[in-house]
Order: sequence, then C-alpha cells, then structure tokens
Amino acid sequence: MRFDGATEVKWAGPGRYTTEVDAVWGIGGSPNGGYLMAILARATLAHTGAPAPLVVSAEFLRPTRSGSAQVEASTVKPGRTATHAAATLRQGGVAAVTATVVLGAAIGPPTGPGEACRVAPEADCVPFSFGAGPPNLLQRMEVRYEPGYGPHDDGPAVVRGWVRLLSGEEPDALVALLAADALAPATFRLGYRSWSPTVQMTVQLHRAPGPGALAVEVVAGELRDGWFDEAATVWDSAGVLVARGRQLARLPRADPV
Repeated sequence: MRFDGATEVKWAGPGRYTTEVDAVWGIGGSPNGGYLMAILARATLAHTGAPAPLVVSAEFLRPTRSGSAQVEASTVKPGRTATHAAATLRQGGVAAVTATVVLGAAIGPPTGPGEACRVAPEADCVPFSFGAGPPNLLQRMEVRYEPGYGPHDDGPAVVRGWVRLLSGEEPDALVALLAADALAPATFRLGYRSWSPTVQMTVQLHRAPGPGALAVEVVAGELRDGWFDEAATVWDSAGVLVARGRQLARLPRADPV
C-alpha cells in the first residue's frame, strides 16, 4: 500500500474522521510512531485547511494495532501565521495516541548555511533486511545504513542511513515524520536489541523535502532508570535540513546483549 493511502483519513462528521491503521507500517505488529503521527497530522490538515504541518508533538498512551480507528480533530487557536490544532486517535473507543499540531505556510529554503548532512552518500550505504518473517516496515520502505553506523555495528549510540518509500512516492512533510522514526533505535549499538516503545515524540518540520531518498541520523542521549531519549535529524537528497525530532522512550526490559 502507498503511504498516502495508509495515512488516509475519511470525513465522518464535524471534527471526526475514520482511518485504517496498518501495522505493516511498523515492526512486530506495532505501528511506527512516525506513521501514527502522520495520520494525526493529516486529520488536522483536513480539519483546518492549513497548507502544511510545522510541528507535531504526540503522546503514545497505549499500543495501537492494525484495524479501524477513529480520529477526532479540533482547532485550538486559528491564526494567520500559525494555527494550533489537536487530534486524538482512538481504537475501540479508547484513546491510543494524542497530538498537538502547529500548522501554517510551508517554510521556504534556508536563507543561510544550514546544518550539513552528516550521512554518507546513499550509494555508499548498505540495504538492511530482517530476512524471513511477517510483513513489516521494511516491505514498505528501503533502509540503507552507513557502514560503521548500522544498528549492529560497534561504536557510540549513533545510527545513520537513508530511507525511501518502495512505492516510488516522493517524500513530503508527512513522509519526513515517518523517516524521523524509521531507523532502529540507536540504543541497539549499546546492546539493547529489542522493541523500545516511544512514550512521547516531537518533530519540527523545517520544510518539505525535495525528491529522492531522505538521510537520517539518530543519536541516543542519556540513559536513566529504564528510559532514554533520542534526537533525529532528517535531510533531503540535496542535503537540505528537513526535520528535527526528539523522543522519550523506554529501554527494553531485558539486559543488554
């Protein structure tokens, strides 16, 4: 399925939408957090009529699974420059993900030197696969890791790579949300090689990406008492900064391997 179809929302009444969550856009039956944020952002775009999301901040309240879901969207404060909105995704009548979204006109090219892309060229990076197993995000998106910065390499808690949709769709701001959460957690490189559930994630969308793959760097911050934080930076194929994200997540319960 195309990403635009997988994040589609259908009008069901004032401030109400329906959607079909597809956990194939995730790992191990759990939908990717950036994918869920894209659904909520799309609902606020439909509700407000604003042209682009600028900031999406989401709280993940409980696990989400494949199947029908309802999205409620509301305008918190309209504005000429920035409109503030809120959205909640529910399954079985229970809130699973909530988000606040700042929307406005898409930001143009940088007027000064931006943050240079730190990821090696896509052609120098290595495709990654889980091998046999149930369908997952890697059947929807190609992920190529920079040698020495893959999730199973030795070194500091930094992963770098490139992502592109296998459907052939060119990236937009919503795909950038997915990209910001698409690489393996950087804590894999510290031995925590299991699912790390995101509790909160915020992505600032600097501008819509140009065509081609997206380069992503993810850096783990402090680990403390079962928690860790990560910062993600996304550039487009021309090396222009597209988005910055930060999330708070739980470390796997098992000891590092």
